[in-house]
Amino acid sequence: MKLFGYGTFITNGFYKQYKNVHSAFLPGYVRIHRSEDLFPFILQVPPGMDIAGFWGLVFEVTQEELDYLDYYESRLYIRIQVDCVYKDGTKELVMTYYPKKRCITQYKLDDYISKIDPWRIKIIKEHPDIIEEFPELRLEAPPRNFDG
Repeated sequence: MKLFGYGTFITNGFYKQYKNVHSAFLPGYVRIHRSEDLFPFILQVPPGMDIAGFWGLVFEVTQEELDYLDYYESRLYIRIQVDCVYKDGTKELVMTYYPKKRCITQYKLDDYISKIDPWRIKIIKEHPDIIEEFPELRLEAPPRNFDG
C-alpha cells in the first residue's frame, strides 16, 4: 500500500524507514500550516481558487504500519484515497490523511487556505538534506507533463 506524506512524515524523517520513496504532486489539494501547530493539514482546493496542488512524498507501508498510523493519526484525520502525479507524469491512486470535519471546523482551516505554502517554505529553510534528496519538494508547480 502506498501513502502520500506531506507534513511530519517528511520533516521528522519518517520516510527514511522506507526504500521505495518518491516525490509526487497532489493536484486539487492545498497544504495548510497554522503557525500555532506543529504539523500541517490539507484541504481540497475550493472551486474558483487557482491552486494547482503541492509536492510531497509517496512511500510503501505494510498493513501493520498502516494500522499503527491510522491509530496515531485518528484523533484529527481520516485516511482517504487520492490521485498523485509523479515527476515523470504517471498517476497513481494512493492514500493520505485528511482532517476530520470537526477538525476543519474547530481549527477554522478554511480561513488558512492560501497560495502560499508555509510548510514548503519550512522544508526549504530547515531541511536542506530533504530538498537535496527530493528537489521537487521545493517546487510550487506540477510536473512539466502534467495534464491537469
